[in-house]
Amino acid sequence: MATQTSKLTASDILVTTRPFRWIVTVAPFVVGYFATHGFELGWPLYVGVLYFAIGYNLLLYGLNNIFAHEPDAHKPRVGGLGAVALARSKHRALWAAIVALNVPFLLYFIVVGQANATVWLLGMLFMAAAYSVPGLRYKEVPGLDTFTSAFQYTSPFIFGVLLMGGDNFWVPAYLTFFIWAMANYTLGAIQDITPDRDAKVDSVATKLGAENALLVCLGSYLVAAVLPVVYYGWKGVFAAVVLCWYVALCLSLVPFRQRDEHHNFRKAWRVLTIMNYVTGTLISLYLLLLHHWA
Repeated sequence: MATQTSKLTASDILVTTRPFRWIVTVAPFVVGYFATHGFELGWPLYVGVLYFAIGYNLLLYGLNNIFAHEPDAHKPRVGGLGAVALARSKHRALWAAIVALNVPFLLYFIVVGQANATVWLLGMLFMAAAYSVPGLRYKEVPGLDTFTSAFQYTSPFIFGVLLMGGDNFWVPAYLTFFIWAMANYTLGAIQDITPDRDAKVDSVATKLGAENALLVCLGSYLVAAVLPVVYYGWKGVFAAVVLCWYVALCLSLVPFRQRDEHHNFRKAWRVLTIMNYVTGTLISLYLLLLHHWA
């Protein structure tokens, strides 16, 4: 019988960070940085990109790997988009890697950044841990699960702004981003309702039920589409139009709103993943162009 090795390889670390999803955390940081600092390159940008590709994602997914290995196994989405489950024998080494690839970056950002950027980053680290670690485990607290998940993926934007001493002009854009991310999480969680309930795992979707969760998603996407126009006027119209794609996606699921196990919810999750990459690219480029023209 083969024994499990405790050696953690570079390949293990790489796959744990889920390279397919690096763009989800790197792009918000880059947009926040450029939106504040212009298109000037520099070490804070290079270090930030490296951190939000590897260190930050190792923290997010490494802790999830360590503390949520068995509870997540029942979910149909687990195993997709490069997700892996490392052997328990490697968890101690994974802890060491998480510390080694986060602490040096934190020290660098403390030295080069503003105080408010440091406070924000510490909040990000706490939320990343709180999502998975026992005693907090926000991922199983309805409401906190969607809030924490949205914060994990949107907060690099504000960090990029604060790191370079940006002002509050981008707060409405962040609020829109945050509401959109919460809706994404909730929509994806609908397909997990039955397996979560069977495993006695709570989530925002199990609490609301499929129909109400879909209604929350629809309302959230509508709010996210309206906010850019409310705060930025005609400059926000492009973002509003793009976000209406999500309203259409939710409306397409209304006939199945009471059937969380329907294959259309799994199909919608795959469509949503593609839409998020397209939408993120379009709106990020648009924000940068607006900043360049200002």
